[in-house]
Amino acid sequence: MTGGVDEAEEALIGADGSLNPYADAPSVQVWLRDSVSGETINPLAEGQFSLIDNAPIVQVVSESTDSGVSLQTVAFYDETESAIRWQVAANRQPESRFDELVIAVRPFRVNRTLTDFAIRYCRMTSHTCG
Repeated sequence: MTGGVDEAEEALIGADGSLNPYADAPSVQVWLRDSVSGETINPLAEGQFSLIDNAPIVQVVSESTDSGVSLQTVAFYDETESAIRWQVAANRQPESRFDELVIAVRPFRVNRTLTDFAIRYCRMTSHTCG
């Protein structure tokens, strides 16, 4: 959980690395996709959670040797905008077959077989995409 000091809303970071900017907001998730096979994985589900400098700045890091892509997400409160910010960085090894970073937004507590997802792809043509 992260948020501003004395602010009513707090962002929730899920065990799968997803982010809800506030309690009943849609969930945002990061996935890796192989554009050839269509295989999609969530390496952040196995990520390591930590706080940066013991502040309420949550970081999730996945150093996946299986996918050939390391991911880092950082969630923090931006006091100037009164908003939760979420930064995603990916470092892809040249031999990795996962060549797309997928950002998916889904409604909160909804059966995903009945719900449309908002999905954005980022082609990782270079070795980094962030």
